[in-house]
Amino acid sequence: MKYINNSINITSLAIPGTHNSCSNKFHEQQKSDVQFRMINQIWSINEQLNAGIRYFDLRPGYKYIYHGNYSTIYTLDYVLNLFKNFLEKYPSEFLIVRFQYSNLSWVDNPFSIENYLVKIIKKYDKLFYKLKEFPKIKDIRGKIYPFVELFEYSNFTNWTDSVNKTFYLQDYFELKIKFFYQRPREIKKKEI
Repeated sequence: MKYINNSINITSLAIPGTHNSCSNKFHEQQKSDVQFRMINQIWSINEQLNAGIRYFDLRPGYKYIYHGNYSTIYTLDYVLNLFKNFLEKYPSEFLIVRFQYSNLSWVDNPFSIENYLVKIIKKYDKLFYKLKEFPKIKDIRGKIYPFVELFEYSNFTNWTDSVNKTFYLQDYFELKIKFFYQRPREIKKKEI
């Protein structure tokens, strides 16, 4: 992104992103249940970053990031640390991260989970762009632009949904079977 003009607003860009970004690996005891139903990604977060993905869909719960009721092997702390390291290495880049509900553990005790998440997010507070308006590229380089659908965290930007026409989130895709069965490294080589 270092070649993008600093005066451009991020709303003028098409940002490549992934749905359920951490759903490539789940805990061992869940593998038979999730093998084909819950895996949305074939690349790790680092592989997605290296392939040019800059929008991440995270569904944190207590301790782990989830897809539905299944916990991935990733914690929010781990993923935010990957983002921090990436942005330190490539300060001209920025990331957009969507935080949203995913699993039923929120129903059981939403306040303890919210407290846990706020604690983790505060640890990385300096990484987040916190103003309410959509930033220009110069204002967001080296930062995460949060898209929050979780809880009231006053320092976070809250986008409205596509019904309110503030932005448009394209969350529909059609998976081509041939593409799905190709190995990720072969796909990456072809794209680069």
